[in-house]
Amino acid sequence: MQQPGLFRPTAFARAASRVAILVLGVFALLASTETAAFAQVTGKVIGTVTDRDTGQPLVGAQVVVEGTNLGNVTNEDGYYFINNTPVGVQEITAQYLGYQTQTQEQRVLAGQTDDRRLRAVFRGGAGRGDRGGDRARAAGGA
Repeated sequence: MQQPGLFRPTAFARAASRVAILVLGVFALLASTETAAFAQVTGKVIGTVTDRDTGQPLVGAQVVVEGTNLGNVTNEDGYYFINNTPVGVQEITAQYLGYQTQTQEQRVLAGQTDDRRLRAVFRGGAGRGDRGGDRARAAGGA
């Protein structure tokens, strides 16, 4: 005989609670697997952008991963980083006003960091006040 006020679960209630626990466990496992899978398909690209001749860092150079919406701008040391870069061979492009655009291929490995140096080159030209023209004149050119 049951005492009044006490709940005694039926076989159905016990089975339903076990199913609920199992479903929650599966969801937790899937969530952790998705997170781990995402972390495994990207890497990080870091590097510096400098003047090829002087070695001075180029502050504010734009660095992008071609074919994606990923990119960054260099800091005062010419340093940049791009997180969540897709794995595989990627084209990394640096642009800076007054310099030729530089593109390098980089192999990005899952969960790893690839460190590169991009050396920018001044655009040539003979315009007045143009640094490329000044260099040509200093070297005996026009």
